[in-house]
Amino acid sequence: MPIQNKICSKCRVEKPLSEFYPHKKHSLGVSSACKECTRRYAKESYYARPNKKISGYKYRKSLRGAETRKRYVQTAEYKFNRWRYWIKSEYNLTPEQYDKLLQAQGDACQICGKPETACNQYGLMRLAIDHDHTTGKIRGLLCQKCNQAIGLTGENVEILKQIIKYLGQYEK
Repeated sequence: MPIQNKICSKCRVEKPLSEFYPHKKHSLGVSSACKECTRRYAKESYYARPNKKISGYKYRKSLRGAETRKRYVQTAEYKFNRWRYWIKSEYNLTPEQYDKLLQAQGDACQICGKPETACNQYGLMRLAIDHDHTTGKIRGLLCQKCNQAIGLTGENVEILKQIIKYLGQYEK
């Protein structure tokens, strides 16, 4: 018959094995101290430290954490790291690959041939990565105006042809 109970090494009370945390290296597969004693010891030792660190969540919510984050968010490194993570996750593209595309296009929009002029809260925007929404294949880099024009038409070639026809009627 397997052992059902164990004596806690801290409080010396016999308790069922379910009252102990699992521990592979101990003979019965559970820790030597019961859950209650382990939690109590962890709490006491935490508050006994003079220079204790608060948890990440509490730190971020604290005034000091908010000030630190605000300073970091304003750095160029932070902005670049966010952009790098975004293009990798969204388009599977590295900054080096983006730079190659940009150089191949002459640092300008693939449609209108002009450099980007749109700005956001961080300054001058990068050229947008144009891609096929069904296949995910990257087509090129576009300025914000050209990218929005394609997006507003829903990438529908027929609508774009109608726009060209319409504008052609009123050409000077």
